[in-house]
This record gives sequence, C-alpha cells and structure tokens, in this order.
Amino acid sequence: MKRILFTIILSLLFSFQLSAQNIFNDNEFVDRADLQYLLDYTDSTKLELEDFWVLYKPKYYKRVFSKNKHYIYPYINRGEYTKFRDKVVALAIKHFGEEKFFNKDGVPNIDKICFGIKCLTEEVFLRYICFSKDAYNLVTDEEILSFAKEFNETLRISISNKDECNKRSMVSFCAPHFYKY
Repeated sequence: MKRILFTIILSLLFSFQLSAQNIFNDNEFVDRADLQYLLDYTDSTKLELEDFWVLYKPKYYKRVFSKNKHYIYPYINRGEYTKFRDKVVALAIKHFGEEKFFNKDGVPNIDKICFGIKCLTEEVFLRYICFSKDAYNLVTDEEILSFAKEFNETLRISISNKDECNKRSMVSFCAPHFYKY
C-alpha cells in the first residue's frame, strides 16, 4: 500500500513539475538597458508570438518602488480617469505614430499600460506596456523610452482618497485596459 501511495505521489509531483515548466517555456525575457521585454508565445515551440510586454526599469525606480512604501487602493474620479486615458492615447500616438499605434484593422496595438501613482504628488511612473503581436517589429527601443520619459514627466492623475495617504503612499499597480473597447 505504501508503495502504491508513493508511486501516485511521485507521478503527481512529476506531472506538476512538467506543467509548471510549460508555463515558463512559453515566455522569453530580453534585457535592453532600461527596458526588459517579455515575449509571450502561443506555445513552447516559440514560433508564434501572442503578445509582448515591455517593462520600464530605470535605476531610480528602486527608490520609487522601495519596500517601505505604503500602498493603498485608489479612488479615481471617472471623469479624471477618462481625461487621463485620453492624454495617454494622444501621447502614444505622438511617440509611436498612428501607423504603429493601430494595426491594419484599426485596432490599437497597445493592450494595456500599467503605472504606479505617488498619491500626494499625483506623479505617475510607467511600469510596463503590453503590446499586441502586430507591433512586434514596428516599435523601437527609442520610441518606447521617449514615451516612458514623457509619460513620467508630464502626466498626473489625482487620487480622491488622499486623506488615507501619507508621504510614502503609493498605488502600486493601476493596469486598466486603455484601448480594448
């Protein structure tokens, strides 16, 4: 009985290990200066790209997103959010151009953008951009970096529940789908 139980447990552990490895076999990481690309393939053969994520990781982000931050859940006014989304779309079109921002069917190539917000100063910090596979050979590192820098320098969004905030308060991730309607 012990032998049968041991065999079952061993087979379950082995199958779990294979399924866990398959999750990571479908991805590939590529580091380039302040950018890290996560290429998400449809399967482990890595022949067809599903989408790709570009993580913006400048050195000063270690201070911005340090472990001693106080993270809160934000309350963002719908009108404020809509204005912010429109500014992000305009900024993306400015840096990537309409021919790269939209695919041949007129659907945006950017699926979502994730950013952090420093609550009291309303500063935003780009974390990553998720592009569709159609944008893979179109966008360049320079375009992404210039977009990220202007995103961080010019955009602001206010939090309605500032009374819950202190100088360390930050919204860690706000990752709405800006462009899929």
